[in-house]
Amino acid sequence: MIGGWNNSGDTLGEYQFNSQVVINGVEKKSSTFSIAREYNFGFVPQIVETDSLPFLILHHPRKLHPTSQTPPDSTQIKLIYYLNNFVEFNPKHVKHHKIQKIEFASGSSETQPVFQMILNDKNESWFRASINNFVKGSEYNGSFKTHIIKADFQELCELLNYVDFENIPSYGIASGYPAEAIKIIYDDGKVKEIYTYDWSKTYGLQAVFNKIEQLRLSQNWLHSNKSIKITLHKPEQRLKWKA
Repeated sequence: MIGGWNNSGDTLGEYQFNSQVVINGVEKKSSTFSIAREYNFGFVPQIVETDSLPFLILHHPRKLHPTSQTPPDSTQIKLIYYLNNFVEFNPKHVKHHKIQKIEFASGSSETQPVFQMILNDKNESWFRASINNFVKGSEYNGSFKTHIIKADFQELCELLNYVDFENIPSYGIASGYPAEAIKIIYDDGKVKEIYTYDWSKTYGLQAVFNKIEQLRLSQNWLHSNKSIKITLHKPEQRLKWKA
């Protein structure tokens, strides 16, 4: 489904755009996904079926304005439905890095959940809830710990490997504070840090962040009096992680 609306009231003004994908599921349930990363830039989605995989191709015009007399040139993004999310198709051989630890922090927001997590493969994992972390009508607040369900941690690692986290640029192109930051410790001591902004992340990174956000609700978190200090700094500074 695609659609848009005039955001200014002016016939030549700025238009907002959104696109939703609805997927039929089991037991007559369906899932809905928003695939518009930037409401000011529209695109045309196309479902392409191959012998092995179905793809969703997004045709993004680089120049589009009501007064333009020339057809816009465009770029394409090829998405695949993988582990219950839409991510960029990876045509390369997927490297299966051994991920031992994942650390995540979300930035300030009036409506989105603000929280930090330290996810460990074998040791205790930590969740620090700041604001907008609602569960069954109640809001999480403070520090929590648990042992992450092994299958959930492995699925998150599988997604990170598929989106080739090792080669994702470390910084999004923007100024000010990043919206999210993630630190991945893998292959016996290698470290990858990625800072993103609201519209700078890839579909794959957004899928990773979605799964981390879901862990707030799917794990048996127990309240802890121990504080975890995780601060989201400006992008030119390194994150300082402490449990």
